[in-house]
Amino acid sequence: MKSVTVYVRSSSLRFVKFVEPTGRVTTEFLALDDVLEDFHSANAEAIKSVVIKQLEESKLDVKKLTGLGSNGASVWTGKQNGVASLLR
Repeated sequence: MKSVTVYVRSSSLRFVKFVEPTGRVTTEFLALDDVLEDFHSANAEAIKSVVIKQLEESKLDVKKLTGLGSNGASVWTGKQNGVASLLR
């Protein structure tokens, strides 16, 4: 008999795109986090918290965000309770 260990992850991969003072548009890797490391569910509130924490640690102002790209899942795009709505 073999035993198998199953580990569930809900990763949040983030990049930032910004305009440098020279006018050049740049995209850089920001973070890769396992949302379930600190939360029991990868719901919109949990993902929002992880995103905000990383932005703050990177000294980026969430109020200056102008766009959000996602995989289209409702947890990200839901009109009332999606991550995009919660970040507004």
